[in-house]
Amino acid sequence: MTTAERSSTTTPDYRDSLKSSREWLQTQQGDWILPSINARHFGTQQDAAPEAACSESKSRAQTVLAEHFGDRLHQEDRLYIIIGSDSGQLLRYIREHAPMPRGSRWLVIEPEDILQTLRQNPAISALCDDFVQLVSFDEWQEQAALLQLPAYFRIDGVILERSLGALDGTDPQYVELTAHFDAHLTAERFRTTAQLNVAPFIEPHILSAPNFQGGIDSFEKLFVGRRAVIIAGGPSLDSQIEWLLKNRDALFLIAVSRVSARLLEADINPDLVVTVDPFPISLTVSRQMFDFSDRTILVTSSHPYPAIVNRWPHSLFCVGPIVPWADDSINTGRSISMSGPTVTHMAAQLAVFMGFSELIFCGLDLCHAPDGQTHASGSSEAAAGPLMDFSAVPVTTNSGEATWTTPDYYAGIRAMAEIAQQATTVDFINPSPNAAVIKDVNHQPLDTIAIPEQAFDRKPLDQIREGVTKEARKATLQALNHSLSNIRDELQKVGNLAQLGLESNQAYFNLIHPGRQKRHKRRMQAIDRLFKGRFKRAAHLAQRAATRAIMRTDLPHDFFALDRQQAEELASRYYDAIREEARRLIVPLELAQKRVITRELELSDLANAEEIAQRYMEHGEPERVRWLECRHDGADTPAMREARTAYDDRIERLLEKDRKRNQQKRSPRVSLRQIERHFSTNNLEALGSLAQALEHHRESDVARPYAGYARGLAAELSQDLLTAADMHAIALEWADPEHDAVLIEHTLLRLTHINIEAHRPTDALATLQTAASINPTHWRMAARLALLENDAEAGITALTRHLEQFPGDVKRIKQMVRLFVALEIPDGIPFCEQYLNYCAPAARDELEAFLQEARLAFDTPAAPT
Repeated sequence: MTTAERSSTTTPDYRDSLKSSREWLQTQQGDWILPSINARHFGTQQDAAPEAACSESKSRAQTVLAEHFGDRLHQEDRLYIIIGSDSGQLLRYIREHAPMPRGSRWLVIEPEDILQTLRQNPAISALCDDFVQLVSFDEWQEQAALLQLPAYFRIDGVILERSLGALDGTDPQYVELTAHFDAHLTAERFRTTAQLNVAPFIEPHILSAPNFQGGIDSFEKLFVGRRAVIIAGGPSLDSQIEWLLKNRDALFLIAVSRVSARLLEADINPDLVVTVDPFPISLTVSRQMFDFSDRTILVTSSHPYPAIVNRWPHSLFCVGPIVPWADDSINTGRSISMSGPTVTHMAAQLAVFMGFSELIFCGLDLCHAPDGQTHASGSSEAAAGPLMDFSAVPVTTNSGEATWTTPDYYAGIRAMAEIAQQATTVDFINPSPNAAVIKDVNHQPLDTIAIPEQAFDRKPLDQIREGVTKEARKATLQALNHSLSNIRDELQKVGNLAQLGLESNQAYFNLIHPGRQKRHKRRMQAIDRLFKGRFKRAAHLAQRAATRAIMRTDLPHDFFALDRQQAEELASRYYDAIREEARRLIVPLELAQKRVITRELELSDLANAEEIAQRYMEHGEPERVRWLECRHDGADTPAMREARTAYDDRIERLLEKDRKRNQQKRSPRVSLRQIERHFSTNNLEALGSLAQALEHHRESDVARPYAGYARGLAAELSQDLLTAADMHAIALEWADPEHDAVLIEHTLLRLTHINIEAHRPTDALATLQTAASINPTHWRMAARLALLENDAEAGITALTRHLEQFPGDVKRIKQMVRLFVALEIPDGIPFCEQYLNYCAPAARDELEAFLQEARLAFDTPAAPT
């Protein structure tokens, strides 16, 4: 019976022809891979020279991995968590880097079906040990604990990487794994390192201190039993702004600084505005806040971005200590220990501290809106369009819909749930139907919330604002100046002691004058006693600033296994870190003292605007000119004009960085994974919104094929196959073959499915053959589809192209032989014999016997019919 005759006896199963099995195949260059994952990465390049293609001396897989990863996977003292092993080739790449970096571990996670295929391969198993582990999703947490995951977090040593197969996003299992690990590691990193990552916060804390008018002692239980509205920056704020405006007088409003532009646009001045982060982006996203009226009070963390508090022209308080060292003359009263990654979390804790019994959130989404936006209109993020490049974490909204969030927002959901759980006397309400569900935060629509008819009595807050007198401010600045001077002197001595400790440690280990080793040891012990005693607060400040570096001396491996040189190096790192931070902190301390003098000058009736503005420029705070403008109405001096220009230039530079940051995360080419996520979850609305965003993207030529692909998938979900085919054709027409290869491949596969659904197998085969020219793993599927259609010639061509890439595929060689026998083409047997040497040794004898039977079939005369 011929192939055609055998095929005609059964109904062709076209859908099965597109399924990829997990089987090992050898490439032309001798790499054993799973083609369904890595054919496109490790297959021979189409334009490769023949001698290069046939060379077995160099692994193409290892070359490709080296080009992609470089030394990223071989740094010391790291715990690498890697999604996917690239057919085990990534394990070999890790292993073949010699010497292996000290103190590092590798945890490679695979989906269960791929893991079992890998573990059954002895060559892969031989690459694994206590340092390099290959595990499943269910096993990873236990193994990560054994590898001391929290200890690696503390030294900032946990690195999440994706294999090439996972990066492609072609396998939904890898997409799910990446989303899970990105979310989990982000949350755990925040939990573990929130108290360790203090270095970036100390200098802003010092430079902000001259502006603080006080702490929040007087805010405690100020409005017991009342209601507050916390205004965050999520996209749901756009639908709630009218409610806020309508009921403004009856509401107490606490707004995060980044919504300032939106509130001013609606003519809403909040009662409190809050800011937290010490980074320049805080100024760019909040730069309109300085136009609020003088009744608005700014409440910050102890470490806001200094330019914000410099520029703020009204009342200003902080939720923590005024200075980052122990000093009872400055740091008096209560403070809030902040919990959570966003400014909204601090706003919630502040409201609880103030005694409010009901908190209503506006703009608290912590997830993507149906149109893909992450921020309210008026923000730079909203202007840039929907976020397209992120590891998505699935969450449920208050309306019961499925949506996505980013790993940092996912950590924010968990943190807000903890705040709500701990504040047992406070009701937390989120009226947005499109916001993520947060445990212990109740959903209640805005139109069901009763609003009092009388205006909110905010007199207690006005009294706090008016209670900051000029005399009290002068006394605070005088005490601050004294404190800055004392800690600066102490830090200089701590730096000198650390230098002495560094020298003593080197002398001790290098056996300079062996008889003096005891003296060096006693000297180091004396230095440590001084750090814990006489210079405790300055040493503690330097140690906090050096926390990351010091934690690296407490590595997650056995200290006693270190040799003498390594032990000396760790001790030297400890003293060097303290010395460097002690000396580095002198600079902001001296600058803060100069700014204190400027603040005292601001309070003087004898100083003029020009003199003060000149000091602003001299000591690097031109933004402070806004304060001067509010206090000296109508003043316009040369120094003030110079300060305005300098501030405008700084803002423009920061805005340019912000625009680039937003554009990078919104490049059309990174939207492919989001498009396919929405398709896989049958989210027709999200697909349409994303397609619309792409159609209006500033990079219209780049975005157009991705918009077409999204429209095509949406049409498929609507069962409109004709429109789907047209949209996919548009995507192919506009795609760039060089930069959009993955999009082209995926679009061709969708067209193949559409043609099969429409019972057009010839068109399906032609489309699949085109996809195979991009990713050779599709040739075997094209061969199967051709044979199901009784197209022997196309089947032979597809199998030949497949074997050009994977010449050791015994299963397809046998299939080719059977095909030649059925079609009575004797010349085909020698053609198949050329692949013998590429096959695994264990399979060669069997294949040789199979070929011999084929030869005999041609030598044996056919029986008469």
